[in-house]
Amino acid sequence: MTWTSVNAAANGFSYDAAGNVLSDGVNQYLYDAEGRLCAVANTPVAGTTSMTGYLYGADGARVAKGAIGSWSCNPAANGFTAASTYVPGQGGEQLSELSGSGAWAHTNLFAGGKLLATYSAANGANDIYFALTNWLGSKRAEIAPDKKYSTFFSLPYGNGLIVAGDAADATEHHFTGERDTESGNDYFGARYYASSFGRFMSPASLREVRGEWLGREASRFGNEGWSCDCPV
Repeated sequence: MTWTSVNAAANGFSYDAAGNVLSDGVNQYLYDAEGRLCAVANTPVAGTTSMTGYLYGADGARVAKGAIGSWSCNPAANGFTAASTYVPGQGGEQLSELSGSGAWAHTNLFAGGKLLATYSAANGANDIYFALTNWLGSKRAEIAPDKKYSTFFSLPYGNGLIVAGDAADATEHHFTGERDTESGNDYFGARYYASSFGRFMSPASLREVRGEWLGREASRFGNEGWSCDCPV
């Protein structure tokens, strides 16, 4: 058996004193006083910087995301402009998504923690798209009312997602969390997971250790083994 030591800093990774990822070599991250990810920045085109901010409700669930103009967690100071707002369910899952102006985009139907269908305004029509998931809750196919369908393939940690087919991709719920296009990370209710390197962006918080968040996050992540400080 052999092993190789990897210098995280040399590969673009940096962390704050609490163990939160500040940079992964592609994106930069900012956290609020409660350790929640509040902003992500990257450079999609050379010479330009794109910044996205996140807002959370009183229970800690994400309720909105949108563009920001300055690197700050304070929506009153960073110029936050909502692009999407969310209506969460009792388990923290995203029931409905609305545009920044309040226009309805889609509503998800869940059973047993797994996505069953999405009622969506995709392609200008209000249609129901049925999701076919595997035993972990990962969406592997989607069937449209006109019998068109799409298939979804990814590597074991959720990276390398490939979408093929003719049906609209009605929701960002490809896994048990929501995949953010701006970062490629998945939002699981308590923390964000980076499939590109197979770990969460922040360590388990005190709220998780006390059990306030752990049940919500674990139920959305699937039937995995859990301890309070994993995965690292």
